[in-house]
Amino acid sequence: MSISPKSELRKSILKLRDDIPQDTKKDLDDMITERVLSVFSGPQYDTLLTYVSFRSEVSTKGIILRLLKAGVKVAVPRVECEDIRFYHISSLDDLAEGYMGIPEPKPSCMPWEMKTGARDSGAGGTVADTVILVPGSVFDKKGNRIGYGGGFYDRFLAKHQGMYSIGLAYDCQIAEEIPADEWDRKVDAVITPGHSYPEHSM
Repeated sequence: MSISPKSELRKSILKLRDDIPQDTKKDLDDMITERVLSVFSGPQYDTLLTYVSFRSEVSTKGIILRLLKAGVKVAVPRVECEDIRFYHISSLDDLAEGYMGIPEPKPSCMPWEMKTGARDSGAGGTVADTVILVPGSVFDKKGNRIGYGGGFYDRFLAKHQGMYSIGLAYDCQIAEEIPADEWDRKVDAVITPGHSYPEHSM
């Protein structure tokens, strides 16, 4: 069986991500955290859906703690059969080891439900009040992403449209262009320590 270009690219980029020294990684995570927090500096968004970082992923734990302290509603995913479902948490103590060893919300957490209404953005359209942080192994400058092969976020984003989706990545995870299939879902923006893509997306 031949290996797909996506699989080869994922493997090579994840090796680069894994090799980032821990002290360097912490500094990069802090910079990304500040850039994500700036998205919540106004009243437009009041809810965050976010993955809980695992292994060498861009850390989301600082983002979670600081937004909870600021009064933002935070929900994190649990794998249920072939899909993910998000549940509200009030602290990192609401997490327990779950699918593939990834931290997931405990059974006592309340499910997140997408609001049916959207607020006028004042710019000729509507915008939801929810931001979702989307994990990935590789992103390109147009917002295309390669995940980890399960398709969980592609299916979730296809079913829940209207929220502002952001991929978090280190510079080594950014490619000029990556192959995309018809079922792949782009993110609205990709945040790295020093840039956002596509240009002027934030």
